[in-house]
Amino acid sequence: MELKISRLGILFCLITGLISIPAKAQEEIRFDQITSLNGLSHNTVFTITQDNQGFMWFGTVEGLNRFDGKNILTYYSNERDSFGLVSNHIFSLLPYKDCGLFVGTEQGLSFFDKLSGRFHEIDFPGGSLKRINKVYQASDGSIY
Repeated sequence: MELKISRLGILFCLITGLISIPAKAQEEIRFDQITSLNGLSHNTVFTITQDNQGFMWFGTVEGLNRFDGKNILTYYSNERDSFGLVSNHIFSLLPYKDCGLFVGTEQGLSFFDKLSGRFHEIDFPGGSLKRINKVYQASDGSIY
């Protein structure tokens, strides 16, 4: 016995098969915009990261911002504070273990010590390295 299937029959099977597949409900995604109107130091954000405590960190043209889900705490460079940020122009952020955050700036690299709340400038041999565009951590823990 020879089986003949028409194009119309195949189309009918496909359409009825697709109709019978239940549509999966899509999960609603909520997104809130954070701007200078909410307390962000500047609307130009160069880098964003989240640390292991859940804080969101935003590196902007005008300071470092820590967001806890409700409030924003901003850190600024201050020439009179030896434990302040090196520069307000933040280009790179790298959370480091539980203790801190590496901050790459226009004027060099800072390390934010979460326990003391202070920044420490990281000096490089030769002192010629200034602008830090990106900070990486290798699989062996080395920082580049």
